[in-house]
Amino acid sequence: MNRAFAGLSAFPLTPFSGDRPDARAFAGLVERLVTAGVDSVTALGSTGSYAYLDAAERAEIARLTVRHADGTPVIVGIGALRTSWVLEHAARAEDAGAQGVLLAPMSYQPLTEDEVFELYRAVCERTGLPVVVYDNPGTTRFAFTPALYGRIAELPRITGIKIPGTALLEDPGGASDAAAGGDRNGIDGLDSTARLDSTARLDSTARLDSTARLDSTARLDGAVARLRGIRAELPEAVAVGVSGDALAATGLLAGCETWYSVIGGTLPRLALRIARTAGSEDAEVTLAASETFEPLWALFAECGSLRVVAAIAERLDLVEGGCLPLPLRDIDAAQRERLDRFLSGIDPELLR
Repeated sequence: MNRAFAGLSAFPLTPFSGDRPDARAFAGLVERLVTAGVDSVTALGSTGSYAYLDAAERAEIARLTVRHADGTPVIVGIGALRTSWVLEHAARAEDAGAQGVLLAPMSYQPLTEDEVFELYRAVCERTGLPVVVYDNPGTTRFAFTPALYGRIAELPRITGIKIPGTALLEDPGGASDAAAGGDRNGIDGLDSTARLDSTARLDSTARLDSTARLDSTARLDGAVARLRGIRAELPEAVAVGVSGDALAATGLLAGCETWYSVIGGTLPRLALRIARTAGSEDAEVTLAASETFEPLWALFAECGSLRVVAAIAERLDLVEGGCLPLPLRDIDAAQRERLDRFLSGIDPELLR
């Protein structure tokens, strides 16, 4: 399998300074990921604030990522409102030397399945790069069905599908109904608007409830079955990756090849500990490792993961204060205090 589509794919912030992307700080974030040993870097995902950057800024971020990744595979997000803009972003990512592109069906008007299919077909006909399907209904308000995954995966260039972790927690018989509801992934750990909800079997503090704690084996068995159902729609060569950091351990243990990670873009060593533990196939240890970080997942759910990782980057002096693109604002003082308590209890090695 192409290394760019397996293992831990880290999504760095695109920090701002004076209403412009901060190239120096961004380069430092990418170099930090490479030093930690992530398997790939995905720039301009939702954590990378792609929707807030113009075409020239996005092209520059793509170039900076490849330049500072020092040979680590780079995937670049190319989502945009119009197909012509998506094709332009894809061309610039290819020119920059990216190894793949990540595409979400971004829209203002609700999209139909045929419109989404035609978007991917247009890209696959024009780009020479592998394409990863980005399913994030919490932000795009479009939810893929397994059948649509399969239809798109038959296109040339489709190499991977990024599914929301909550897709592995649904009733397999109700997957289409849930998708029709348009909010299947109450959490996508990669996205600033992502929220955990009760359909993900997580309470408002993003903690696994007592039933899930007592029945983690059954929950994992269910995730394995649901992933098997998704894979049944796909060509064998298409990789399946999971997003939603709170559910990444479950996804990896269920058999997803890739973790598309928000926290991996700022605290790569923390994410690598979970990912590598999952690779040992010790389910109990892996789930326990993820649950150690529940206070962080709770803040992701409450504030949006982008705001939280921006606050972490500021606390570690990786970026300037106020690094989010306006009108986005920092987390409040009480939330920052909770974040500080969490970080103070973490092994300092994981914060490097």
